This record gives sequence, C-alpha cells and structure tokens, in this order.
Amino acid sequence: MDNERYMRTMTVLARAFRTEVDEFLLEAYSIGLEGLTDEEMEYAAKKAIGTCKFMPSPVELLEFVGQEPKELHYRKANYGKCACGIRLERADSIEMGMCGKCWGGVLVHQRERRETATALIEGKEPPKQIAKPIIGRITHR
Repeated sequence: MDNERYMRTMTVLARAFRTEVDEFLLEAYSIGLEGLTDEEMEYAAKKAIGTCKFMPSPVELLEFVGQEPKELHYRKANYGKCACGIRLERADSIEMGMCGKCWGGVLVHQRERRETATALIEGKEPPKQIAKPIIGRITHR
C-alpha cells in the first residue's frame, strides 16, 4: 500500500467519523490492514463512510472487501489440529483447539501459578515448576 494514499484514506475516514488521527491509530490500522491494495483500502473506506455509524475497526474494513481477519483464517486452516501436532478427534478438544495433554498442561500451569503466588505471599519457598510454558502455550513433557 502506498504510504501517501494510505495516510489520505485514513485521514478522510477518521474525519468522517470525527475521530482524532494520531500515529498510534495509523499504526494500529496499518497492522490490521496489512496486505490490502490501495484500491481495496479506498473501497472499504467509501463503503464504511456510507454504511457505518461509528469508526470501523480494521476487521470491519477487511470484511467490506471480502477478506477474513488473519486469526479466523489461521483457525480455519488449523482446525482439528493441536499446536503440538496431534490431530484432534474429540469434539471438546476441537472446540478448545488443544489436545488433552496440552489442555492438562494449561491446567497444571494455572495451578502452579496459583500455588507460587500463595507461597510468595505467605513468605514460603515456591514449589518446583512442572509445566514448561513456551511463548504463551504449554507443552507436555
């Protein structure tokens, strides 16, 4: 997307909804709308001005041009698989998006965090950690 056209389109869009334009708003929308062409961005802005009552979110602008949010696209592509690579069979596992072992790891991690906090408040030695957190996900050993 051409930076000058993007800035103009975002300024027009924000002014139409009486929203203050600052660097943070522009950065947030830039992240959310990454991959849109200039024409798609302008089309989405025109559509939003004609149909929305309030400043649309990046997800709403994506929907105007027929694109899905990245997270929804990721979920559809990985439906039925756990992050650890196990194919999910049970309906409840598919709904959670994790296999039983990973979900058990999440529960163990939550229990360990609670026990550690309690021990620190009481001035005791925190218990040894069993679960191994990796970038927001728990892996089983």
